[in-house]
Amino acid sequence: MIACGAGISRSATFAIAVLKKIELLTLSDAYREIKLHHPVTMPHPALWKSLCEYYREEIPYSILLAMK
Repeated sequence: MIACGAGISRSATFAIAVLKKIELLTLSDAYREIKLHHPVTMPHPALWKSLCEYYREEIPYSILLAMK
C-alpha cells in the first residue's frame, strides 16, 4: 500500500516508479495504469521531470495533461 495526504502527486509518483521498476512499464504506461484506478493522479511537474531524468525517458509533462 502506498499513501500520502491527498494521494495525487507524491504517492502517485512513487507508484509510477514501482510499476516502471517491477512491471517494466514505460513511465507513460505506468502513469496511465495509475490514472485508470485513481483518476485524480497528477504528479508534480518537478517529480515527473525527476522520474524522466532518472529513467532516461523524455516524456514532456504536457503529455500527462493530455491523457484522460
